[in-house]
Amino acid sequence: MSSTKNTVLLLVLVLAGLLVGVSGCSQGTTSPNKADSLIKAGSPARAGNASDRKPDRVRIEIDPPAFSRTPIVTITDAQKVQHLYTLIYALPEMPGQRVCTADLGRHYTLTFSQGSSRLVTVVAKREGCHPVSIAGEKQDRQATKDLWAWLDENTR
Repeated sequence: MSSTKNTVLLLVLVLAGLLVGVSGCSQGTTSPNKADSLIKAGSPARAGNASDRKPDRVRIEIDPPAFSRTPIVTITDAQKVQHLYTLIYALPEMPGQRVCTADLGRHYTLTFSQGSSRLVTVVAKREGCHPVSIAGEKQDRQATKDLWAWLDENTR
């Protein structure tokens, strides 16, 4: 092959790789994986809207990006839990047709409870477009710096 053909072939391969890397977030929703399966499987029947419920406990499973143990943090301070719950439900919807990075990050699976009743499961992904998936909702939400700051501060 000539040098020009090799250069064109290399450019085509690089562009194809970039398209594959960013295509996972382009629709504004996440592709099915373990965390998404947990949301669908763990979605309890929901009565009333989110603002009617007052969780008093949240269990947070942190899936690290490397091969290490998954830490679990349980927070029982009702005021902190309700602040997080309100913060999540105030997140904006994920915009559609968005290009996202192909970086990897932690996944936080949050299970909110009130007494012995599970209210909802939420998965926040610290990768790509940083989607937040709430069980029972079709559209992902967009994580904010406030959400990551809360998780960083309370899951150490």
